[in-house]
Amino acid sequence: MRISALTAVLLTTASALAAPAPVQRFASDGGGFIDDAFALRADGKAVAYITTDGATTSTLHLADLGGTDVKVAGAPVDAVAIDWISPTRVLVVSGRDGVSTAQAFTAAGPDKAKPIGPFGKFAFATIDGKRAFVTYTRSEKRGVDHALVAYAADTLKPLKKRVWHEDGEGQIKQGPSSVKPLWWADGYTVLAALRAVQQRRIHRRKVQPHGRSETVSKAR
Repeated sequence: MRISALTAVLLTTASALAAPAPVQRFASDGGGFIDDAFALRADGKAVAYITTDGATTSTLHLADLGGTDVKVAGAPVDAVAIDWISPTRVLVVSGRDGVSTAQAFTAAGPDKAKPIGPFGKFAFATIDGKRAFVTYTRSEKRGVDHALVAYAADTLKPLKKRVWHEDGEGQIKQGPSSVKPLWWADGYTVLAALRAVQQRRIHRRKVQPHGRSETVSKAR
């Protein structure tokens, strides 16, 4: 009875709520289609998106909601992400086959500065209290190298750069000891890893009363 009453209340409340009305609609206007990558500005008053034919041409749109739509030629046809890095500037990330680059755009066109990259993956993170654009590249030439570069999100100037080398045994030297990398977190600013002492484990088989067995690990 209580479940039925709660359901009735929820349905009544839901039916009383009006359907959300769209603020604005955007169309490709014959310029191919609207690509997946888009970004709403932090103040919620503008959106950046790309129209493209998917092969040869793309146009970046910097559209004020309810206002002008500035069209910027020269956007990449393989854009994978867009982010507002200032009220008048966006960062467009393009990528294909696991290799990416990033280029800043304004209403006047692409920045004259050289694009960031190539790199493998990216994320936005907070470094020393500031928003940063972080790139990560894994290369396998002699062992494995994990290369990270952090850029100030507003100026795209490099903040920090670091390369960790992983040897043939999958270990990264850390002073007199070493660690085994597991995964990256917090926008590639944190590496989860096992220290050497944590890797030396005693494994034994324990038979349960019901006949099944399980592996028990104990760190020394």
